[in-house]
Amino acid sequence: MSSGAAQVFVYYRVRPADAAALIAAAKTLHAALQAALPGLVCSLQRRAEGDTDLLTLMETYGHADGVDDAWRLRIERSARAALARWIVGERHAEVFVPCA
Repeated sequence: MSSGAAQVFVYYRVRPADAAALIAAAKTLHAALQAALPGLVCSLQRRAEGDTDLLTLMETYGHADGVDDAWRLRIERSARAALARWIVGERHAEVFVPCA
């Protein structure tokens, strides 16, 4: 793992009518990633407020030792394959490390 305990945050938009299907697919995706990458912690969240036309969702990925580049690539490839059909626009991935 990389130093700095990097965590990955990915956000995107989805139509409300597609949200249930995407959430089910994300749960399956997260279970598969956690089985393949021991210690990986995954979550899926929804922006509390927002448009009625599109919902903003965010996936988070973390590990006690950080998420390195190889894991980030594997996560992103797996997520795109599993979720792309429901996403409106682009997936936006950002990496954060602790500063305190």
